[in-house]
Amino acid sequence: MPLPWTKIAWKTRDTIVSGVTWLLLDRIEEMNGTPSDDQGDPADYWMKFQYRISDIVSQDTADDQVVSFNVVNHTNGIIDPTWNDDDFGWVEAALTGIFLDTADRYSGRLTLTDVKAYAQSFNAIPPEGGIPNGYNDIVASGGPLWARTLNVPFVGASNMAPQVCSSVTEETPSRRHWGRFYLPTLAAGALANGRVGTGTVDALANATSNAYNELFASDFQPVVVSTRANKGKVVHALQGVTGVRCDDVPDIIRRRRFKNALYHKILPVA
Repeated sequence: MPLPWTKIAWKTRDTIVSGVTWLLLDRIEEMNGTPSDDQGDPADYWMKFQYRISDIVSQDTADDQVVSFNVVNHTNGIIDPTWNDDDFGWVEAALTGIFLDTADRYSGRLTLTDVKAYAQSFNAIPPEGGIPNGYNDIVASGGPLWARTLNVPFVGASNMAPQVCSSVTEETPSRRHWGRFYLPTLAAGALANGRVGTGTVDALANATSNAYNELFASDFQPVVVSTRANKGKVVHALQGVTGVRCDDVPDIIRRRRFKNALYHKILPVA
């Protein structure tokens, strides 16, 4: 297996390597995209682990928050499609540790309620001449292959607006292809003078780094999905995460605003 935080990428066989981005990598391995006919090898896939966080005060599913991670099962130098219950359990335990270790940094209105794993694979790259209407880079996965119910209540102060969050950036060798995931609503105590407190920044970065190191130790690789490069050219690749970073600037995630108002006041207009 590659060493932790290795500069590695998996590209589909129909992705043409060009440009300087690929020169930054230590290893480039091939994977199968969806075959263009019935004669091709089946597609290799990775797992998208999707965590759901519920607002126990509003109890409105429209206010649920989602945090997702992409993970490759990497065995003996190749992408391993044979996920079993132990594999899912190892990855879930590592990633759930991020939330367990930082539960006091998030709003106490929220509870981590479940995690689901969806198989993800790349579609065949369209022929040269343009991207057809309706083309999707990633095959629709359908339902989850695995799921687990969780009950991780967050314990920070609960008076922060739901769209006030922090994020963790997943670094890859090419900055244009860095990834990012948004964490749940911050607790009021996580902020200091309008910024995310240094203690919270350290806690979020350390928890993510620890989780990813646990994945590496068990032959799992957190990855960033890349679909475009070189001025919009279609490329299908998974880039290994080489580092994580978090800073003190809060993110405003507009899609996490409360969907329904509980109180209105309308005055006459002259």
